[in-house]
Order: sequence, then structure tokens, then C-alpha cells
Amino acid sequence: MGISVPKVLGKDEKVATFFDRSLGHIQKPSLVRFVATTEPLGDVGRNRDRRTTHLERETVCLLLGKHRGESVHLQHVLGFFNTYRHGTRVIRKTLTEIADQFQGWLKNRSQKWGAPLLEPPEGEGDESRRDKFLDPYFQNAQPNQVAAILKAREPARILVAIGDKDNNSPHLEYQQRWVNQFNFYRNDTHWGRMFVRICPYFPFSARVCLNQHHWLAIRMQAEGIDFQQSTNAFLKCANPARWQELADSLGTQDLLRCGQKWLAAFTPFLSDRERKQAGCQHRLFFSQVEYCDNLIFHPRAAIDELTQRLLDLNRAIGQPKKITMIFGRKVTKQYKGKLQTVIEDLDLPNPVIRSHYGHGFAKQYVAMTES
Repeated sequence: MGISVPKVLGKDEKVATFFDRSLGHIQKPSLVRFVATTEPLGDVGRNRDRRTTHLERETVCLLLGKHRGESVHLQHVLGFFNTYRHGTRVIRKTLTEIADQFQGWLKNRSQKWGAPLLEPPEGEGDESRRDKFLDPYFQNAQPNQVAAILKAREPARILVAIGDKDNNSPHLEYQQRWVNQFNFYRNDTHWGRMFVRICPYFPFSARVCLNQHHWLAIRMQAEGIDFQQSTNAFLKCANPARWQELADSLGTQDLLRCGQKWLAAFTPFLSDRERKQAGCQHRLFFSQVEYCDNLIFHPRAAIDELTQRLLDLNRAIGQPKKITMIFGRKVTKQYKGKLQTVIEDLDLPNPVIRSHYGHGFAKQYVAMTES
């Protein structure tokens, strides 16, 4: 978790702190078989030096829908409408009406909850900028209150009807489309600040973003443990042993309870009867998990030096000889996909190194917070 550095480290010592192990453990099956996992999540990605890396912001990111569309076969969709929707034909008009119903529900809920429907801020790609944009809406948010709803145009896999609008027997298929989706920012009782992104088009693909730092802070507050938190870093704690026990106790049921509760609340198309009898619910899996070590530097010059050193050492991290270390895969003649390293966001204070391999990538960046 938070790692206090009592002395100024040498240049190469600082870098070794970050690169003292292979990242191949990210491919462990326990991360893939999320539903079957029963162990606490605190040990996932433990370092060789026994420091526990943990689930960070935008980390326990549960993405539903992109692969859900592939698993929900079309015959199941037709069977659902035949059984629970009085044989309604799934045509273009049907799918349009479903999306319109969601928009009407969204407008009504926004007014009832007092949660403004917002356009994305400028520089929306910078996550810290989005957080600052939403800070005022969380200042007086009550437990379980929706503080704001942010609209964002993102890709989603949706069901489409191919054919003329008057065609009563269209060809149905799932396609990837850029559509307006809605992020419900909520002050959850157990998880604190979180958001659920919902696609308004059937079958309502979704993403749940949780922050274990907020979850851990709420647990420590409940036990009366004194601590100091700065965004995603804990600067000090009165009971480090208990702090670590709480961090290690996070389990899959904690994630499932939160995810399924709010996914059900934000997909009104499905009734309680349909959820129970037909099993209509999102199937959760890890889409993105970030592990981090929090290093606390008191002089700003130290972190600036570390940032430059990381950039110098990793400009060539995307070379084929390095890919095996990161992704656990070899590059052969049969390889197809992207293979390059890109330095992005050069206009921002902290550039990002993104190394691509196939459909995945490793991202390195330094998030600095003034405290």
C-alpha cells in the first residue's frame, strides 16, 4: 500500500523500486475466472518483497457488455421477448423504442434525484481533470446519492436490425457502434465515490468503476483508525497492521454486491421477475486492473528526477525482446496485431508510455499529487 521513503534514494535505486519483478503475473487465471474466485483480492499481484500491491482507482473496473453481446445468442434474445414480452417482434422499431424509454427514464430520474445531466468537460481524456470537474457535485452528496450523470460518447456493442424500417423479419446482429453512454456518479455507502456507465441500447452493456482506496478509507473510519489520505495514497496510518488486514480482506462478493445492486437500479428495462426467473443480469468480469506501489517523496525534485529516469529507461520497452517480459507471449511470424511503444499526452505535466501488443497494452505513468 502506501510506502514511506525515509531517505533520498539513488537514481538507479528509485527505478529498481518500480522494475524489480516481471509483470507476467497479471495473466494469472484467478483474474480471468472472476466469478469463481473465492480468495481475498488483497494478495493479487503481491510483489516479491511481500509488499502488497492493490486495486487502485479505475482499477477494479468491471466491464460488462462488450463480450456479453457475443455470449447472449440471438435465439436467447428472441426467446426472452416471446416469453416475457408477449411475443414482441424484435425489429428496428422495437430497439428504437427501448432506447427512447431509457432516455425518458433518465430525464425523469435526473430531475427526481437532483442529479444534473452534464456534458463531458474539455480535456475529458485526462482522468484527473474529469475528477476535478465532478468534485463540486460530491461535496454535499448523501450516502447512496447520485451526484451527477455525465454523458460521454464511447464504443459499445449493441443489437441492430438490418433491413428497411418496415421489415418485420430483419436480420439481427451485434455491432460495435459509437454511441452516447451515461456515467452515473454515486456516493456509495461502502465504496464511496464510484460510477456506473450504462449504454442505453439493448443489451445495455455497462462498466462499473470502483476504487479500493475509498473502500478502505470507509472501513478504517468505521473502526476509528486515524489516517491521512491524499487522493489514491495513504500518507500515514495509526494502525498499519489492521490497515493491511482490511486491504487483504477485499473479496469478490464485495464487488458483486455493489456491481449487481447498481446495475439493476440503472437498467429499468428488466423487471425483478425477469431477473429472477430468466436470469437476466450482467455477468461481471475484470476489464482493467491496475497495481501500484505508492512512494511518498517529500521534495518535488526527487519525483521529477524519477519521472525522467523512467522515460529514459523505457523508451524501448515495446521492442520484441521486451514483450515476453510484460505480456508473457513470444513474437513469432504468425503474430498479428499492433506492436509499438508510444509516448502520449506530451502536452500534459506527466506523459504516458503506452506499449501495445495485439489487442492489449501496458501503460506507464506517474500520477503526482500536491499535499
